[in-house]
Amino acid sequence: MGTYAFGILANLNRDHLERNVLSTMGKNNCSKRIEELQENTRKALKRALDPMAAMELIDTLQWLGIAYNYDEEIGLWLNKLSTWDSGEDLHATALRFRLLRNEGWHVSVGTSLIYFFLNRVPS
Repeated sequence: MGTYAFGILANLNRDHLERNVLSTMGKNNCSKRIEELQENTRKALKRALDPMAAMELIDTLQWLGIAYNYDEEIGLWLNKLSTWDSGEDLHATALRFRLLRNEGWHVSVGTSLIYFFLNRVPS
């Protein structure tokens, strides 16, 4: 298929989308739905989630590239996470470390933690 034909198909698809999908949903309904989803996400971040669930949600928001919409809520969680002890959970420790470091927090790796995990590796 040539570029010309692809361009026509792309335009047809866009026209179809604008005529059929957006007209049935309405642009206002899309905006309302987006605002509703953003508010639900804010509520989820503000609720008393356990730290692991909060870190996974923050990680997902960053991966999707929409974390900037929740800077205030994420900042509150990062403050909590800076003093949270993840114990012996390697996944929680690594995720906490990465989230805090990505946001510019000074986080010590902690040599005792490294030795703890290295000593648990089977020989």
